[in-house]
Amino acid sequence: MHHDTFEERMMELALWLVLVGVALYWLGMAAFSGWATILAYRSAPRRRAEDISHLQLPLPPHAQSFGQVLADVGFHRLGETKIKLPLASFPRPTWVLVDHEGTTQAEIIAAGHAVALLFVTAFDDETFVETAFPWGEQIEEPSFCSRTVTSSTEEAYRYHRRQVAEWRAEHGTPQPIVDMTGFLRWDTLYRERYSRRKMQRAFWLGGVLPVAALGYALLAGALLLLLYRWENLTAEVLATRLSLLALLLAPAVALLAGLRIALSWGSRRGVQGEQTHESYPDRN
Repeated sequence: MHHDTFEERMMELALWLVLVGVALYWLGMAAFSGWATILAYRSAPRRRAEDISHLQLPLPPHAQSFGQVLADVGFHRLGETKIKLPLASFPRPTWVLVDHEGTTQAEIIAAGHAVALLFVTAFDDETFVETAFPWGEQIEEPSFCSRTVTSSTEEAYRYHRRQVAEWRAEHGTPQPIVDMTGFLRWDTLYRERYSRRKMQRAFWLGGVLPVAALGYALLAGALLLLLYRWENLTAEVLATRLSLLALLLAPAVALLAGLRIALSWGSRRGVQGEQTHESYPDRN
């Protein structure tokens, strides 16, 4: 009969320690991010952007292509803002541009190495239409429409213009945005009325459930500590108990992996923009 050597038992123990440690670390980081999402959701209606246009922040290199495409289709700079999100180390800047009609603003949002673009139009009756690229939400409500186009910046703008044209019949003339004071006034209204609606999916999938997954993991570990005697442990017994803990953690890890996939898929689930030959307005 083969008996495990001391080295084999220690290698097995080390393997289970690493697996449990990695699982707890991943769950802990996801829960930290989830808690930040929960705090952001709760404070969203009260959060206010700060005008930092006087700093004239240049677009980061990885976002300059967005600025060039927007300039090519008739947008010009309006200003910049920053906003402090809960538990974030630094404020997040946003570059605001407006089209030649002054009724659609484009917001370039740089978060680390990721860049997102948002076209927003507000109407007289305080309703909003927005189109995101390359990720965002798919929301259609009587007073708020948020769509995502994943193909290109140009197609996102074309799609947004079609949406605005459709909403004109029922909601009237889009509100002009001529300066940062006007932008911040409508941005405040947007945050008060629609920010939580837009964050709803992230709140549950990226906030509540990751925190709950860590809570389950901690509860499983606490139960394991309470149910077994821990005096005079051998490496073999400890490895067995760690393997049991790893088995208990597996559902939480699987849930977290599924949530990551669901969030990514949902954010990049774009509408199919129709291929049109619409010409953009002359910037001059």
